[in-house]
Amino acid sequence: MHDVIRNKALSIECGPRSYVKAGLQLKELPDEREWTTGNFDKVLDLSYTNILNLPDSISNLGNLNSLVLRRCHKLRYLPSLAELKALKKLDLYQTAISEIPPQMEMLEKLAYLGLQSEGLKELPTGTLPIHIF
Repeated sequence: MHDVIRNKALSIECGPRSYVKAGLQLKELPDEREWTTGNFDKVLDLSYTNILNLPDSISNLGNLNSLVLRRCHKLRYLPSLAELKALKKLDLYQTAISEIPPQMEMLEKLAYLGLQSEGLKELPTGTLPIHIF
C-alpha cells in the first residue's frame, strides 16, 4: 500500500493526532525527541519492525491510547508500562517476549490485550484487572 494512502486511512481510523511512520522499514525506534514532541502520542504502531526492545522512555507517553507491536518477531523486552494511564489497547501478537511488562495491573483502562508469544510461559495471577459490572 502506498504510504500516502496508508497514512490517510490511519488518520481516518485513529484520528488526526495519530503518529505513524510508514514504509521506513524501521530497525530501531525513532529518536525519543521525535516521538515525544507535540501531541502525536495517541497511537504508536511499530508493527512489523525488527525492534528488539522498547526503551524505558516509553513511559513518557502518558497520553498513549494504543501501543501496537504486532509481529515484531524480535521484540524480547518491554519495560514497565505502568505510567501509560490512558492505554486502552496493547497488541503484542506474535512477539518474542518471555515475560509480560512489570506492573500491568496498573493499566486500569486497558480494554484490549493481544498476546501471543511462543516464549511466554505464564501470565502471573493479578496481572490484569478484572472489572465486575
